[in-house]
Amino acid sequence: MDFATEIIPLTEGNVNVFDLDRVQFNILKALQGFSPEDCLVLNGPIILNFMAAKVLYENFTVDETHLLLWDAVNRQYLRKDLK
Repeated sequence: MDFATEIIPLTEGNVNVFDLDRVQFNILKALQGFSPEDCLVLNGPIILNFMAAKVLYENFTVDETHLLLWDAVNRQYLRKDLK
């Protein structure tokens, strides 16, 4: 299933997960072009997933958040919508 025409990473390289203020700042900066139709792909360290969801929730007005979750059994992303 094809979801995206562009993937924008919220973090790159080594991330100091103990400097949460910096993590939050970088994620907010990366999300500046986020629109209500966009999907958030959750992967990598759980703290970065949490921070991305937190920044999205606190800084953007969206009625519904679209997530892409990896289904390892069927080897595909599944879209889940949170209201």
